[in-house]
Amino acid sequence: MDKLTAICTKSYHADGVQLVGNAVKQMEQLEALGLGGLAHLHG
Repeated sequence: MDKLTAICTKSYHADGVQLVGNAVKQMEQLEALGLGGLAHLHG
């Protein structure tokens, strides 16, 4: 979740991130599969 928040705040100037509905479960599943570290910020 920290990387998602960083991407949204730095790239899209969002105030933060709030996952709703099935998104929380989907994020947990992606992290469990080892895919939580794929997003990298440049810059």
